[in-house]
Amino acid sequence: MGFFAAAELAKQVAVHDAAKVPVQMIALGLVVLGAYIGGRITKRLRMSDVTGQMLGGALMGPYALHTLGIITLADHRYDDALYAFNFFVFVFLCLIAFGIGEELHVSRLRKVGWAAVIISFVHCVITFSLIAVSLYIFSDLSTLKILLLSSIGITSAPAISFVMLNQMRIEGHLRHITGGVLVLTDLLGVLLFSLFMQLCQSESKGLDMSAASILGPVVYEVGLATAIGVGVYIVLRILVRREAAVYDELSENKNFKDQPLLVRLFSAHPSPSVEILMITIAAISIGTGIAYWCHLPFLVTAVVAGFLVANRHSFAIFDSLKIDNIAPIFNLLFFALVGASMTIHFDNSKVMTLAGIYILMRTVGKIAGTWIGCKVAGEDRKVVTALPSQLLPQTGVAAVEAVYMGQVLNNPELSGVILPGIVFFGVFGVIKVERALRKYLKLEEEEVDDVREKGSPLSEAARRLLAYLSPESVILDLKGTTKFEVIEEMIDKARAVSPHHIDREQAIQVVNERERLAPTGVGHGIALPHCRLIGLDEPVLILGRHEKGVVFGGIDEEPCSLILLIITSGRNPSEHLHIMASAAHVFNNPVIRHNLKSAATSELLMLSIIEIAEQKGGVGGL
Repeated sequence: MGFFAAAELAKQVAVHDAAKVPVQMIALGLVVLGAYIGGRITKRLRMSDVTGQMLGGALMGPYALHTLGIITLADHRYDDALYAFNFFVFVFLCLIAFGIGEELHVSRLRKVGWAAVIISFVHCVITFSLIAVSLYIFSDLSTLKILLLSSIGITSAPAISFVMLNQMRIEGHLRHITGGVLVLTDLLGVLLFSLFMQLCQSESKGLDMSAASILGPVVYEVGLATAIGVGVYIVLRILVRREAAVYDELSENKNFKDQPLLVRLFSAHPSPSVEILMITIAAISIGTGIAYWCHLPFLVTAVVAGFLVANRHSFAIFDSLKIDNIAPIFNLLFFALVGASMTIHFDNSKVMTLAGIYILMRTVGKIAGTWIGCKVAGEDRKVVTALPSQLLPQTGVAAVEAVYMGQVLNNPELSGVILPGIVFFGVFGVIKVERALRKYLKLEEEEVDDVREKGSPLSEAARRLLAYLSPESVILDLKGTTKFEVIEEMIDKARAVSPHHIDREQAIQVVNERERLAPTGVGHGIALPHCRLIGLDEPVLILGRHEKGVVFGGIDEEPCSLILLIITSGRNPSEHLHIMASAAHVFNNPVIRHNLKSAATSELLMLSIIEIAEQKGGVGGL
């Protein structure tokens, strides 16, 4: 090809690509506008706006417009235009998978580890078995293909659950147990899908079906995906500094000056920020994109990176994914594009029958299996009420697996069994999640009201404090002469004993502002300085004792000799209220106050609280 011929070809390609741009602009605008209007409508109907966003996106999607005759079946420009934006769905899905890594912090796993394992195992076994047995009875599919479809049925949609948990600002145990169960469930589903896909491919090619020949490639792929996840973590660790520093002090910080040039140029502060959000999106996109390019389980890459960040770096990275002004934009675009990609082949009765069986059995398996798992794990009624519905939605992971399965096995009917389920669970599942979470919040409000009005039993209040207190978090000889000096002293202790990063300057500023707004002395020589911090994973309590006492103000102007510093997560106001109520209940007892003031050692001081916690009736008489 000559130079002029090549130039002419390049010109034609450029003109052709330029012609796509206005169609892409119009398509994106219509889908986003439809999703926005749909979300507003469903919100006014007291339903989740996520449901309306998906339905609005679906009504502006190619399938609906072709069906309604607005766009002819032969014209695929609109389809191609929206298909060009599908990469965003994968990016958002990977960010959600990365965010789930936040729930894999060791401290959280210790709290919900066995419960999450039990619930995940029970509901996965029940769901997988119901789908597999039903398809075996009512279909003529091969056993391997049935197992492949059943493995997709295990997976859930962490994106929907966590978006709605974020929107309703639900933190604490439900979020932790939901994260643990979703992580284990989807990891198991991805691993089983990889295994059965390898088996199906080997069977179709007439290859060796021995266990060694199948397990080897699966282990290899998961190992490579894990290695890429470690690489993503290393990049984030380099570009996002763990320790906080005031910008003006960077030039005086010798440790920072000694860092490599790349670190000094690009490192960001560990507080929720747009800068960290951009760094995180870039790192996750590159890492998971490489894994996807190499046909590896790319969601494993994202989860591994999130797990390492949660346990070895800063939680501010996760909080940056939830910035109020930015997160709704990502959510709207994600659900708009998911809705626009929905396709159902109503003209194939066989596929629709199998899809109906899949939907029914998965619904029964998820609801009943999770409920049974919660009962076996001994979860409280609030979790039993909310958790089963959290596992119903099914969008991203299942959609990717369904499309991938149909393409690799050259069998679109297999995808046709799953896709109607994705539509159903994307709408019905979201409605169930929204209703379950509203019921959970109502139970939370009733519990908080009960604490406010009646106070919890003394032993229960003591146990709540003991969950966050230890001899290491006790200071017997506070030195400060003013309450602000005492607060700084206790915050330094909190930073020393907490496994999570606490920004000293931020904590001091927030607690002091709270004191200036309303002093925290509660009478009887007790003070409860407190604050909520964004970026903190779990509460930190420090119990201090001052020999002479320090005036905190509040109910009286008497010096306070017992001070309990309470620092909780800014994302969990209900937990903050519970701890405050429990502290007031415990310290309001004169016997406990006397024991705390007279204890000779930190161990004896803690023992006085432990004795109250272990008593069934508590200490009588206030």
